[in-house]
Amino acid sequence: MKIKDILILGAGATGISTAWNLRNYNSEIIIVDREIELGGLSRTLKVDGFHMDIGPHRFFTNNSSLLRVIKNLPGVRLLEVRRLTKFYIKGKYFLYPARIRDVISNLSFADILRIIYDYISGQTRQIFFLRKIENLQDYLVLKFGRSLARMNMINYSEKIWGISCSEISADWAKERINGLSALNLIKNIFNNPGHLKTLRDVFYYPDDGIGSICNGFIKDINLIKNCIIRNQTRPVRISHDGEKITRIYLEDSRQKISEINPDIVVSSIPINELLALFNPKPPDDILECLTKLRFRSTVCLFLIVDKQSVSLNQWIYFPDKEIPFARVSEPRNFSCRMSPEKMTSLIVEFFCWENDKVWLLNKHDLLNYSLSWLERLNLVKKEQIKDIFLHKERSSYPVYDLGYKIHLNKIQDYLSRYKNLYVCGRRGAFLYNNLDDALEDGIRISQNIKEYS
Repeated sequence: MKIKDILILGAGATGISTAWNLRNYNSEIIIVDREIELGGLSRTLKVDGFHMDIGPHRFFTNNSSLLRVIKNLPGVRLLEVRRLTKFYIKGKYFLYPARIRDVISNLSFADILRIIYDYISGQTRQIFFLRKIENLQDYLVLKFGRSLARMNMINYSEKIWGISCSEISADWAKERINGLSALNLIKNIFNNPGHLKTLRDVFYYPDDGIGSICNGFIKDINLIKNCIIRNQTRPVRISHDGEKITRIYLEDSRQKISEINPDIVVSSIPINELLALFNPKPPDDILECLTKLRFRSTVCLFLIVDKQSVSLNQWIYFPDKEIPFARVSEPRNFSCRMSPEKMTSLIVEFFCWENDKVWLLNKHDLLNYSLSWLERLNLVKKEQIKDIFLHKERSSYPVYDLGYKIHLNKIQDYLSRYKNLYVCGRRGAFLYNNLDDALEDGIRISQNIKEYS
């Protein structure tokens, strides 16, 4: 069939990648996004000479074609950055990936023996009893032993998700840290790094922030007459006939409503928001499934610091639950262009539920909530903080609780009847993916659209 109009809802990495890969296709492409700045979770905010990603990003891909495309995008200058990451656990900083000298200096001999014993005994029990892995806690205990899992991964995971690891599906680990285990960590300690993304010592990073990648795609898209970008615009109703999307109503920043009759719809907006706009409404059982899918949100406190450097680390993770924030990053350690000379900045991240206590705090209250720990950890003192900014990001992380797969499968089965609809991206597909995965998803969708025609 002849495809005239392609509507892309959401200008995150997947939506923008889809549009870019269709830019020479003989159809009109319309990209809409509710934000002023495009790029979704992969955008970079700029304030007074400071560049700040929405949480720290690093880029890596095994796809040489994708890497070549990104290197050739306008305005993108990729740096190769040597990674320096630490975990703060029980009053001590541990390098990640681990190094032998660091482990020996931070752990007592008794701690090391306990970690080894727990791991070996757990592996032995698994060999003889073949215990079924029911949840993330089972997975982490099997792969790392109870002591090591509890010391770091269980605590940090519960901080991210806000629920017990016994309530989280093991699917999360299979997608994010598949292949990572105590054995791989030991190999890495002795300078034998594996192929796992999470253990790589070097990553790519654009010198002006991760948002440069999406901005580079957008610059190319803007050169094409058949591509239209409409920011500060959102869908307010999606009409369908039960087999295809027939009409979508859009509202712009002036509350003006327009209509589009698209041949193809690509959506990366949150899956629950998408289906809430359907007219007629989805069946009651689908709406019930939607209420069971949850997202965690993030709050980023950006601190402008009158100091040349806070540390050499790109990230520091804080699994201990008494520390209110989960991660602190220093953008200048990704690229010196992320802050003016002789000054630096920090991104202090909090994982939360939308409208919970942390979400509702203003920037001054959130700083007061965090400051005692920031000073205690020797990261920054109050008098060094020259300005603060607050950014709240809804629906940042899909929550893989124990029942999510059943509900998601029912929703996906329902959506599959709409032959001209593609749902994608972290929010749209309810899939915890990386930036390279999102960009490759755009390539796949564009190929499917071309085959559809």
